[in-house]
Amino acid sequence: MESLILQTLDYRLCVPLASNFVMRYSRTMEQEEVCFCMFLLELTLQNFRFSWLPSSLVAASAILLAGFALKKNLWTREMSDETGYSNVLYLHVSILVGRDVPAKVF
Repeated sequence: MESLILQTLDYRLCVPLASNFVMRYSRTMEQEEVCFCMFLLELTLQNFRFSWLPSSLVAASAILLAGFALKKNLWTREMSDETGYSNVLYLHVSILVGRDVPAKVF
């Protein structure tokens, strides 16, 4: 059965990355804001503590942190409802992401 599924998919398997989620959530953001979120995501790649977190949560945290840095509200109520994450959860992960950001960025 598994081999039939793999053959049907032509062995094309992948896991969604945090950058895929940022692109999905960025419908209302400007290009500069999306680039800053991607920069924050790149910083998470260098740290092992983010490897066990869901990619969608890391993406949501990067967007929230980018909003704090740019003094904008990038994370809307609709995004929160779509992901199902509580404000406390992605705020906590945003603090972890912020620890890896050089001070000159803020």
